[in-house]
Amino acid sequence: MKPFVEARALHYAVRGVHIVADATLSLFPGRLVVIVGPNGAGKSTLLKLLSGELHASSGEVSCCGEPLRRIPAWLLARRRAVMAQATQLAFPFTVEEVVRIGLDTLGVDARGEAADEIIARALRRADISNLARRKYDTLSGGEQQRTHFARVLCQLAAGRRSESCQALFLDEPAASLDIRHQLTLMDAAREIADSGVAVLAILHDLNLAAAYADQLVVMRAGKLVASGDPAKVLAGGLLSEVFGVHLRLCAAPPKAAFILPHGHARRIAWSQPAQTALRRGPLDNLVCEQGSEPCATLLKNENASTSFSFWP
Repeated sequence: MKPFVEARALHYAVRGVHIVADATLSLFPGRLVVIVGPNGAGKSTLLKLLSGELHASSGEVSCCGEPLRRIPAWLLARRRAVMAQATQLAFPFTVEEVVRIGLDTLGVDARGEAADEIIARALRRADISNLARRKYDTLSGGEQQRTHFARVLCQLAAGRRSESCQALFLDEPAASLDIRHQLTLMDAAREIADSGVAVLAILHDLNLAAAYADQLVVMRAGKLVASGDPAKVLAGGLLSEVFGVHLRLCAAPPKAAFILPHGHARRIAWSQPAQTALRRGPLDNLVCEQGSEPCATLLKNENASTSFSFWP
């Protein structure tokens, strides 16, 4: 399978400061890639380079085998959608009007019956149908984030009419969301990847990254220091070195890795006596048993009512 987006030896510098250095990464249809790393590692800059918002100082980004810089904006808008880390709106749009921008971006008739159905599906998938008439500037940060997620869903759905291969870029999409909507959004991202879209997400929640990623990429100081299967990338103490925090890798059925932080903050957070310990199980997987320290797990969202096929 050929990559949909491919970056080779990317460098990006501002006033002599290298923000991204020698980054090589491929995004394949049907796979969800998650980038993690500390603040200032260059994650958002790399996403902007891959999506075409920024142009690299050196190196090459291609989409469908064609240099990204040569693809006209109207075609790029059909091939990829981007949910930025933060978006400012200067006008008092309603939620539905903001979501409809995803169609307007492509020059699609945003008033027809088919367009209304795409918007309705996006509102439902982002769990904001009840907010459709609300003014955007009256929403909470999490509600605004879900509004923009619905907008990029509209853009993807409309672009899919003419483009069989697409990419979705999500820059910290779960940062302002409560736990339910974090899982709902990541479930949607997983479904979109499973439908054949190349998905790239930046996350700070290591447990979400471990639970949903097909490929985990770790960045530090502008460089990609690890990339591969999440369970392998998380093992070996690399993240402890990258983040400067002692982390423990555990496992919860069915083989879903999760991260357990150690230290002062954890001791304060857990006031109850420790009840569980860790031992090594078959195949060197870590499992929890009674005895010493507690283990936290990330439960899968079992709410079937929030899961459906988004694509028309």
